[in-house]
Amino acid sequence: MALLRAQEEWLSALYAEVSQSVVHITTRAYRYNFFLEVVPLEGTGSGFLWDDQGYVVTNYHVIKNARGGGHAGRRHEDGGRGGRC
Repeated sequence: MALLRAQEEWLSALYAEVSQSVVHITTRAYRYNFFLEVVPLEGTGSGFLWDDQGYVVTNYHVIKNARGGGHAGRRHEDGGRGGRC
């Protein structure tokens, strides 16, 4: 039990330290299908703040549809928003 308690305390401390850097990412872009109809492409994922300038690190599959004129926005737990590709 002592080992589990120590691990739980360690994980709680780790969460408290890094959770402030986690962001939710949404992407939106529009493409045309074969019939020249507008088709929205949306995605969502997570990432983390890299520095105090607001750069975010995430996986490519999270933002791939936002390339070439799309939009990627981020939402931080403190309510902060913003972002671009």
